[in-house]
Amino acid sequence: MDSSLWSGWALSERLAINVSGMRYETQLRTLAQFPNSMLGDPKRRARYFDPLRNELFLDRNRACFDAILYFYQSGGRLRRPGNIPLDIFMDELMFYELGEDIVNRFKEDEGFPKEEERPLPSNEIQRKLWMLFEHPESSSGARIIAIISVMVIVLSILIFCLETLPDFKKEVGNIMFYTSGPLPGCSGPHCPAWFQFRHHVSEKD
Repeated sequence: MDSSLWSGWALSERLAINVSGMRYETQLRTLAQFPNSMLGDPKRRARYFDPLRNELFLDRNRACFDAILYFYQSGGRLRRPGNIPLDIFMDELMFYELGEDIVNRFKEDEGFPKEEERPLPSNEIQRKLWMLFEHPESSSGARIIAIISVMVIVLSILIFCLETLPDFKKEVGNIMFYTSGPLPGCSGPHCPAWFQFRHHVSEKD
């Protein structure tokens, strides 16, 4: 048989998909419109194939799958069912691996704020410092820096509160002064100096 005819015949075959007990059927050519998605990729969807029942079995949300199947049938129109919470629908989109572009377009339709991409510094040393101070998830050192920053903030608030206690008031004439409290080295400009240092070393070109 001619290979093109065989390919056309194969794509016209119907595929049964069982979603938590609800059985759906669609043509393979419908799924093949999006070959980079989980259902559109024969190898990835084969993980869920049940040879005894000759169907895919997916233990997923059935109401969400109605929208997923419509996405394939409509050629890319994605609409969240009104009775499905946003977080649940997002989980389903991640499972079916529709693609980053599709998910981003859906987020825009749902009114998600756009995340501004902040380019990294071109200088290698500055780039490493930027990652260290601005991206706590990038390394263990960055996490330590983030913890220190939080501790400095908490310490600053604690000191400013302690300085308002009567024990640290000092009256000179008719003017009331507040002394530097129990930790004079951390009061005044000393704690903000940490954040000035952070800003200086992570400043981009």
